[in-house]
Amino acid sequence: MPTDVLRRKIVLGGALLAAGIAPPARAQAPIATARIVPGAAAVEQSLPRIAAEAGILEALGVRAQFLPPASPAAALEALDGGAHLAYSGPAQVAERFLKGGDAVFIATAIEPNRGGMLMGGPAVRGPGDLRGARVAVLSAAGATASAVQAVFERLGAGAPKLESLGSYEAAYAALAAGRVEAAWLTVDLALKGRGAHGWTTFEGVRLVLPGGYVTTRRVIASQRGLIETLVQSLVAAIHYFKADAAGTSQVLQKILGVDARVAAELQAFYAPILRPAPAPSLYFGLTGLREALGGRYPAAERLQASDLVEPAFVEAMVRDGTIAKLYSRR
Repeated sequence: MPTDVLRRKIVLGGALLAAGIAPPARAQAPIATARIVPGAAAVEQSLPRIAAEAGILEALGVRAQFLPPASPAAALEALDGGAHLAYSGPAQVAERFLKGGDAVFIATAIEPNRGGMLMGGPAVRGPGDLRGARVAVLSAAGATASAVQAVFERLGAGAPKLESLGSYEAAYAALAAGRVEAAWLTVDLALKGRGAHGWTTFEGVRLVLPGGYVTTRRVIASQRGLIETLVQSLVAAIHYFKADAAGTSQVLQKILGVDARVAAELQAFYAPILRPAPAPSLYFGLTGLREALGGRYPAAERLQASDLVEPAFVEAMVRDGTIAKLYSRR
């Protein structure tokens, strides 16, 4: 049996086993160690951890070594240092390419979505309480600031007083400590804060382009089989997420540090927007990348999607019917 077909049969069996809908099969002997950079404590960035906790990576013969968590930019640097898989955003990958790097998306797990929520602290119970509020964002000139301004405009709450804190975790901590009245948070942290502190939710009003799972063309050339297997594990983890809500909720409690109710809410929120076939995509963001980076990089005007994505791994699973077979057993 050809090696690529064999691997895809293994991923099918591993995913079904992890979902509890197939008889146990003997785990394959480890064929390699995959060095994986965790992203933020968010569902779409946690699929490798889910694959590890659910036994999918082990079933595929991969031993996962999780490196210290890193920001999207630092994650790309870790790839240059020998990591095999990381999570990053389109802007970071595009800028890396324009600087001469070879990072590429190999899987984009979720559809464009709200991307986050504006959360109000204990004193904020309605739009009127947002007037004059200090709001924690990543950067006063970035996407989180734009999202907050759009929510304030929609609610008629005037202009927010933005405080740049650099990370979602810092924004969460500032709101929890009462240093700000509101914060823009990922869906994961927003639901966690609502459960833990009773914060008020003001949902976003625009679609946000997700990032995706990234490796380098250099690693693909030298360890193609391992990268193929890692993509298969992401596909299997998505299936597990959708097929076993209770098992997924237990995993999310462990890896995200949330209680059972929040974990169930996260599973319900993400299950519909996780893509069964997570082909890497920039969606409608290429024009925005050219515009945003054009001032610093003249070559940005010639930027193409093919510079930033490698779809072959997911396409192979679609083409030979592996993903269709996976979901036909649900």
